[in-house]
Amino acid sequence: NVSAAHLSLYASGTNLSASTTHPNGTLIKTAAGGSVYRIEGGLKRPILSASVFDNNGYRWSLIAVVSQAKLDSYATGSAIGTYPTGKVIRDTSNDRVYVIEGASKRRVVTPSVFADLGYNWNNVIAVGAAHISLYPNGSDLWSVMKHPNGTLITAGGGVYLLESDSKRLITSPAIFEDQG
Repeated sequence: NVSAAHLSLYASGTNLSASTTHPNGTLIKTAAGGSVYRIEGGLKRPILSASVFDNNGYRWSLIAVVSQAKLDSYATGSAIGTYPTGKVIRDTSNDRVYVIEGASKRRVVTPSVFADLGYNWNNVIAVGAAHISLYPNGSDLWSVMKHPNGTLITAGGGVYLLESDSKRLITSPAIFEDQG
């Protein structure tokens, strides 16, 4: 408990009430379960799957449980159904493999290109054609000139994130974990 003098050191902000919206980035759901939403710009954006949730680096422990009335007070925005840059996905309708780069997908044209890029088949995420259609086509990957942005590579004992055509050394396991 602080004194009135101590409290007076702080400017007054808006009061928190039942009508207060959650800050951008807050993850919410109701106690009844169902969908998880991310608050952005006063809208609730449904996260389409547990796989999308995990692969975007969200943490289950950070979901705020809200009343149904509170959830209903938010207008619904566009769904979060995409994977982050660097993820490798496979279209279950035709077995084509893609690397996500930004908002687009880049088809890996041959298994040898896949192998030369250092990808592992165990890390490929299987998704349906409807999910694939969320991404516009980027240029196909025909050879290993450069890895796509968002790829993690190892070299000389270090782990690097390729971003904006630059390599960024990840300096510790904690930094790696913090990046999702």
